Amino acid sequence: MLKSIVMSEDDYASFFRPAVLDSLRQVLKYYSLDNASQIIYNGENDVAKMIGSNSDDGFRGDMATDGIFRNKLYIVVEKEDTPFNTGYSNQRREPTERPVWLTDDEEPMGLYPAFSGIKVNVSVVASFNSSKLAEHYQRRINRTRDNQMADMAFSATVHLGVNNSILACMQDVHALLLKNDPTTPEFGAWFNKYCQVPFTTISNVAGKNKRLVVPQRLDYIGIQFQDAEIQRARRGSSSKFEVEFRYSFYFNEFTNWEFFYPLDIYQDEIPEKWIPIPNEQFNRPFNVRVAPEVAWGLSNQTTRQQEAPYFLKLPKHDPWVMKRVPFVQPIIQARLAVENIENQELVNIFDIPGFKWNEQVKAYMLRRHKVAFTQYATPFLVWVFSNNLRILPTQLSMDETGSVRLSRLPTMKNVHHIVVTLDYSVRDYTDDFWEDLAKNPQDLNLLPAIFPWYRWDLLPKPWLNDIQRIRKDIDKGLGLPGHNPTRYMMNLGLNSYVLVEDRRQ
Repeated sequence: MLKSIVMSEDDYASFFRPAVLDSLRQVLKYYSLDNASQIIYNGENDVAKMIGSNSDDGFRGDMATDGIFRNKLYIVVEKEDTPFNTGYSNQRREPTERPVWLTDDEEPMGLYPAFSGIKVNVSVVASFNSSKLAEHYQRRINRTRDNQMADMAFSATVHLGVNNSILACMQDVHALLLKNDPTTPEFGAWFNKYCQVPFTTISNVAGKNKRLVVPQRLDYIGIQFQDAEIQRARRGSSSKFEVEFRYSFYFNEFTNWEFFYPLDIYQDEIPEKWIPIPNEQFNRPFNVRVAPEVAWGLSNQTTRQQEAPYFLKLPKHDPWVMKRVPFVQPIIQARLAVENIENQELVNIFDIPGFKWNEQVKAYMLRRHKVAFTQYATPFLVWVFSNNLRILPTQLSMDETGSVRLSRLPTMKNVHHIVVTLDYSVRDYTDDFWEDLAKNPQDLNLLPAIFPWYRWDLLPKPWLNDIQRIRKDIDKGLGLPGHNPTRYMMNLGLNSYVLVEDRRQ
């Protein structure tokens, strides 16, 4: 499953500005200032609105001047970063919001909104041509504010705009679904089926530039007020007086979408334009610049092949990795293309490109090909996955050439992977493993190669006679389970329901 962070295209006009206007309406109503005939909110405009620029202004409406207060309020809005609900408390490595669109697949395709905490400072300025009128205005605001018992709260109705690129990617995914499953409904019905919340469309005043959006109502947003101030206009401008009062509120600003979508639909890969480019730094070898003797000691750490999750992964842009298994480290991972037939050859593990096999390891795996899928029977364990589900070893086989076959029909809608691993749980190796090692002394140096740090030279020869000491010293693996202690309540249950004869009629 791929994850893409899609930044919002227009979070100001459809999200931020409506929220500020909703807070302003609540404030003006509380202060009995909602009779103002016009509110001037320039917002992000670089040029202030000119008098007479509205389409509904009457004849000679541009002859008025700013020197007289005509029930107009001027709004100035600023926002600042704040630790409120930001990365300090929420790193968003996983989605933290409810999805607005989510499929019902085993690994669902989903769309999640993401927000960032900000503090919004709003300044409301009213103009007067008399200092007395301005003073009365100020006293009324302060008197009303002093009567408050608690902070005011408001509700905001906003819209989350869905990017056209997200819809385009969904259409390509739907086209591949329709190609492989003709019963898939057309795109509109398919999209509506997985909507978790209502969707709608918005447009401009002319009814153009329609966009798909998710309406949302944000409740109980607290407002904090500051004292009103009287400011005399500076010399040189029209002789007027301004009354300004400020308030602020904390707000979650819509920043982006977190879009999860599959890399493969059935056995088809999605178009290349929707596949993120992997970071080359993840595959670049370490640049070790040390003295020669130190470099020799660090020979196993000069390449990322020895460190999980730095292993050969084909293709590189496939984000899937098998879930962590104790003491099992992936070495090679490859995505498989399967057909809807039984007993098909999946891959020859020695034909996987980009990896150079050790000849002794290759010979050992070919000799032990019958237990290649049996855990603890071989250090070089081979697993095949259908999505995240491991295919049973009884349904797989490997011949003496390294060819892996699947005996049953595959689940075509799932993505299949083969993973060649190193199982270093030496405490769990079976007796069959040790007996085979004793019968084939040419492979005795495999364990010293897997555990090069262990002092094999201190063991008496032959060291196969000290298997218990090796298990104990290396101490890798879960080990055999011990005896279960007596459980009092369990014994009571056994006595009550098993050992006691029921003589009731």
